[in-house]
Amino acid sequence: MVNRLLDIIPSAFRSLDIDYVSTAQKLNFPKAEKVILILCDGLGYYNLEKSLSYAPNLRKYFANCQAAQTVVPTTTSVALTSFIFSLPPGLTGILGYKQINPNTNKIINFLNGENLDYAPQFASVSRLSNSENPHNKNNLNYKTNFELANELGAKSATIAENNFRNSFLTNLYCHGSQIYSAKRTRLRINLSLELINEYDLVYLYYSKIDRIGHKYGVFTENWHKALAEFDLYIQRIYQNCPKRTLLLITADHGMINKNNHVQYDIAKHPQLISDIENIASEPRFGYLYLKKSSNIKKVKKDWQDFFGKQIKILEVNELIKQKIFSEIAPQYLSSIGDLTFICQNRTSIIDSRIIRPNAKNMIGLHGAMTPWETTIPILPIFKN
Repeated sequence: MVNRLLDIIPSAFRSLDIDYVSTAQKLNFPKAEKVILILCDGLGYYNLEKSLSYAPNLRKYFANCQAAQTVVPTTTSVALTSFIFSLPPGLTGILGYKQINPNTNKIINFLNGENLDYAPQFASVSRLSNSENPHNKNNLNYKTNFELANELGAKSATIAENNFRNSFLTNLYCHGSQIYSAKRTRLRINLSLELINEYDLVYLYYSKIDRIGHKYGVFTENWHKALAEFDLYIQRIYQNCPKRTLLLITADHGMINKNNHVQYDIAKHPQLISDIENIASEPRFGYLYLKKSSNIKKVKKDWQDFFGKQIKILEVNELIKQKIFSEIAPQYLSSIGDLTFICQNRTSIIDSRIIRPNAKNMIGLHGAMTPWETTIPILPIFKN
């Protein structure tokens, strides 16, 4: 059975004898008295495996590392939501870094909060009465893992970076968990060591490896330095946390370096965009919302003929049939594009009319379905 991102938090709580979700697959973690859960943004399983010489502390325990599958698209806003709620994207309704609100035709950006005022359906995604089944797919007002564990007596804390402290996603994720923040990584590490004495589980989000990967690429000198720095933080936490603490390291997705020879700017190809009204995408995965007068089959053929085997271009019914989102609730179908492109190999697609300059120049990318992007580590380190 394939390990899944969705099962990590319920299994972490099980190691504390807190068991609240019978439907989740069980990952075998040691019984513990405390859990420090660290999600390292962008550190895929194969990214880590190939770079263990730069992470001697993680290398010592890598024999215990399990490979797991994240969700699609392999992007932070989608994966973190699924991680915290233990639900596939098609049931959380957060289906991309960007997606359309069909009621307003405005593009929502979940990371910077753009146009979230026009998306009230997401404001109460975790509200649920105690009597209702939190994983009933007919009721999408779910609880977080933290809320469910809290009902059984487990106390959780979340440590955020200062610039994410008041973001939509952080406040969505932290229902049932007390939120703390600090500006510098060193202070957040110290805070985790303080809070673990008060809480049963402390969740720490770490973003630097993803940021460095985007800017410089994975396996570069700067990326290896960032990994070595993260490795030292792990050593510090392990050395100073209480005995019988489970230190659990995972990621939301991996990363792949783009190939400049197969990066396409669709703004330079009018035949590809003439029938498109809105685009919600990142370079490896995107939704195309067509004009009402457009012929979907024709646009699909135009894109497939132009890109060939460098992309998959799928209609909504094909996404459902291929279970790209595992499953999807009917009310979220209209958030998906009429067509969805998924890049293959190291291909990337941008639209210079709308993309930010720094995003255009990103070297490390994710979002698609290569093993580099979809495979994440689950590394348990138990302190006796």
